[in-house]
Amino acid sequence: MHIAIYADAYSKSFNRLHQAITLAELGRPPEVHSDVSRFCECFRALVYHPDVIIMMPTSYAELKDLVAVRDLFANARTILILPERDASVVSMGHLFHPSFITFNDEDFQDVAAILKHLCKHRRCRMDG
Repeated sequence: MHIAIYADAYSKSFNRLHQAITLAELGRPPEVHSDVSRFCECFRALVYHPDVIIMMPTSYAELKDLVAVRDLFANARTILILPERDASVVSMGHLFHPSFITFNDEDFQDVAAILKHLCKHRRCRMDG
């Protein structure tokens, strides 16, 4: 399954997410992007279609940057990991119409379970 992740690859939250995904044994390692503009460039290419996008902005400002280009992700299954539980942040997160929303202080076992379910449901190949 092709998973594209936008996150700060050096954050503790990302390390927990990466560990949960690795333990889920989905086969192909996720593609990780740490720069908003480069992440968005991938989606401007006509041949770039990940099965799942996981977005983990580290701040309200990063979330706003992603919301500004949310049309790029309109046709993708999205999991959103928000940086805080403030009502305005959660409200902004819903603008993506994500399949699932969680927060960066979680252990991400729920995200791993969703990914495993998607892989099984879609009968995806475990190697990509």
